[in-house]
Amino acid sequence: MFCKRCGSPGSEGAVFCSKCGAQLGGARAAAIDLSSRPMASGTVAKHKPAPSVAPDFDEEALGAFIGPGKRDWYLKRFAQRSRDGASLGWHWPALFVALYWLIYRRMWLYCLLYILMPFPVGFALGFVGTMVGLKMSLIQVLIVAVIWITPPLLATNLYWWHAQKQVRKVKARTEDRYEQLAMLSNRGGTRAWVMWLVLVVTGVGLLAAVMIPAYHDYTLRSKARQAYAVGRVAAFQVNAYYETNRQMPASLQEAGFVNSVPIPVVTGLSLGPRGVIEVNMKLAERVRGRLLFEPQLRAGSTVLEWTCRPVQLELRHVPKECREGVVIH
Repeated sequence: MFCKRCGSPGSEGAVFCSKCGAQLGGARAAAIDLSSRPMASGTVAKHKPAPSVAPDFDEEALGAFIGPGKRDWYLKRFAQRSRDGASLGWHWPALFVALYWLIYRRMWLYCLLYILMPFPVGFALGFVGTMVGLKMSLIQVLIVAVIWITPPLLATNLYWWHAQKQVRKVKARTEDRYEQLAMLSNRGGTRAWVMWLVLVVTGVGLLAAVMIPAYHDYTLRSKARQAYAVGRVAAFQVNAYYETNRQMPASLQEAGFVNSVPIPVVTGLSLGPRGVIEVNMKLAERVRGRLLFEPQLRAGSTVLEWTCRPVQLELRHVPKECREGVVIH
């Protein structure tokens, strides 16, 4: 039994609602006449009847449509709206997982409207914000705020209107009460698979957030290693020339280096002052840089030692030897 004033469930046999004090239905309540009561002055004051829900409020039908999930919670708020009219409320699931909640409650039309909502909201706020001279960053914040805050404010009302519409449709289709409740139960309720969908999508999203950047870095690092291999071969050729002639060659061609197998990632290869080998690379459309192979000659030695240093490249995109300054013999 539910209170007709506030929608709160009442215990069996109770006469008054434990929350708002309104008279409840039932045999015991019917036996008590509250139309008048004696006052201290001996006069009789008429009792003002509690406001009731709308005549078309069918608690049993709505309960069948809602399903067992939070049925009492929704029926209480539906009764309040039936009595007082639609009002803004707050719905936490619609704040954090609005689209999933709409799917969970099988509100397909509202799902589509929610997906399309950013377009009209963005256009309207963008137009108004531009007219009044707001900064684009503030306009973007307002768009996100409206899209995020609107669903939890309207969620209960939307579900209430949706449930009432389905009840009216079913009653217009059949007058058999059993069939009405069965059809409403089939049309409404919740879908447990949505919870699994949330978990799967969340898991895939987390994996993608980790794996996609890692794979991107791995791809760029592989390309950089190809350029590193070319630079290392060139360094060996220069080192061999130095051991024979005791001086640096004027060019890589003079050192005997020939890049017989062109590598797309290498866009340029040259020998600079003091024997520094410069390998220009294009790892991606917006990722370009260089690897510098710098020679060093230890005292009393005729063998050059080389180190690799990246220029205009993030360390995670270059081979380990170029990140840690490993000596290349």
